[in-house]
Amino acid sequence: MEVNRAKYSIEYERPQTSKRIFSALLDFLIFCLIFLIFFIISDQIAKVTPGYQENDLIIENVHQNSCIYVPEDGPTGKSRQYELISDYYETNFDQYTSYYVLSTLTDSILGTNSNDGFINFMLEENYEKGLELKEDFNEFRLNIKIDGKEVYYIDETTNQISYMPKGNYETVAKEFFIPYINETCRAYLSYVNGYNDAMLFLTRIIVIIEIPIPLILSCFITYLFIPLIFNKGKKTIGKLVFKIGVVNKNLLNVSNKQYFLRFLIFLFLEVILSIFTFLIPIIISFNMIFFTKNKQCLHDYIMHFQLVDTSMYKIYNSLDEIVLDEINSKKGVDFRLR
Repeated sequence: MEVNRAKYSIEYERPQTSKRIFSALLDFLIFCLIFLIFFIISDQIAKVTPGYQENDLIIENVHQNSCIYVPEDGPTGKSRQYELISDYYETNFDQYTSYYVLSTLTDSILGTNSNDGFINFMLEENYEKGLELKEDFNEFRLNIKIDGKEVYYIDETTNQISYMPKGNYETVAKEFFIPYINETCRAYLSYVNGYNDAMLFLTRIIVIIEIPIPLILSCFITYLFIPLIFNKGKKTIGKLVFKIGVVNKNLLNVSNKQYFLRFLIFLFLEVILSIFTFLIPIIISFNMIFFTKNKQCLHDYIMHFQLVDTSMYKIYNSLDEIVLDEINSKKGVDFRLR
């Protein structure tokens, strides 16, 4: 049936900016929830694979034996998850006396006056680098000054580096040894055989599998699958709640093929590209809502789609459907966007 378009106009209105923002926020929260579910599932699947378990065991053994890591539930805890001991002490400093903290950081952890500790661990794992660390730490201690005064000196009797007891245990531990463990000691772990490869393997699992797959699946469900279910207006949950629909340049319902192309532009040009460009595409797309003539975000601008308020008027698939609607309602239809 030929339809005289001039006779029919649906007087759509653009949704208020506040409604669009709240709609987008609701969709984002739904996306985050779905992403979290898929991430937990993918993480649990990855952890039972032989490759993951083998490399995780290498890292766990290094953390357990290096003396610069402690279980997350404390030095006497049984957790298999380890935390850098300097981070642990920074969080739980008040649980320990100043002297205990200092003696632990110098003797037990770094092994300066004992047969264990991180320096001795490094000597066993990589003798050359262990000697380098020991020399570096001795030089580091002799250069520590508080209020212009040296804290360590070389005892001429024993020819060992000794501490001048001036009551500055807490200051020395917090300001010198904790940063030294964070910056220097942790860097030396890269010289432990197999440690770097194991860390790289687990990082790849996270970067290549545990994050991208949940990200893509969450995008598909939130921004493609659900809108295809609510075919008229291609509404996400957020758009459904705030009564916002998507229409093409003719102000008619977007076809599934067109909407799928729109989704691919959104996924690759905005979501995935934003990961590698500090969110620049997402920021540009959001700002286009305020500065473009038709208040379009990037993917809608490319596809010539627009968002309309469906509080008063529904979205039509074709002009023929408008004619039938007019016949059934016995009233004219105003077909415009204002």
